[in-house]
Amino acid sequence: MTDQFLVKENKSRIAYTLDKRSDKMGVLYLHGLLSSRHTPKAAVVEEFAQKNGYSFLSLDYTSHGQSDGAMTDFRIGQCLLDIEQVVDYCLPNVPLLVVGSSLGGWLSLLLAQKRPSQILGILGIAPGVDFTKRVWNDMLTDEMKRIIREKGVLGPSDETNGYCLTYDLFQEAQQHYLLDRKINYDGVVLLIQGDCDPLVPYQTVFQIKDQLTSDTVSVYLIKGGGHHFRGERELTLIQELLSILDREIKHE
Repeated sequence: MTDQFLVKENKSRIAYTLDKRSDKMGVLYLHGLLSSRHTPKAAVVEEFAQKNGYSFLSLDYTSHGQSDGAMTDFRIGQCLLDIEQVVDYCLPNVPLLVVGSSLGGWLSLLLAQKRPSQILGILGIAPGVDFTKRVWNDMLTDEMKRIIREKGVLGPSDETNGYCLTYDLFQEAQQHYLLDRKINYDGVVLLIQGDCDPLVPYQTVFQIKDQLTSDTVSVYLIKGGGHHFRGERELTLIQELLSILDREIKHE
């Protein structure tokens, strides 16, 4: 499948992959921070879509993968805008199952609140909801915070584990926090999380569950599981959970 690009009004490009098979159902994959649409998780999600005759769509957010933009351009709101523009271009009005990994899990819930009638269900994989708050409060030293405030950016470096952290990112992300309020979405939600995840505390999925207005929320906690979910057993589990999500939606 060839790479495709959506050219925005400012001439920047968003890379996406589309396998259009049906207007009755589509599966949208949203990747994590510093990742891209070309991952083992994306591949198994695409395989699920193909097996069921559903359309499949994935994209690289601004400053990720093959899309334009520097890491200093990364903002939560910009990612959400990228997603909406690509969805409207590729699968307008098509009902969607959304699979969101890490950052993609946060974006999935933001998207669902904006498009509750289009997003029929969500599979969140180690969903990194409000992760910028935890990074700022719990992971950055006072010296790191001083540098970010004064210079506007920290990293990418070994000290930041390859991440590029801008002051504008932390400020802008506050507009999109979810865990301090009700998450107004009533569709089917499945959440899978490892209890040894070093990046997203496993308690996060239970906070998401409690804040969701939906009555159909299931949490799968994997003993000894990490963050990336890219082993053979974990990838098989993702496909199994997608099948459960599909059945739950049809039952609804």
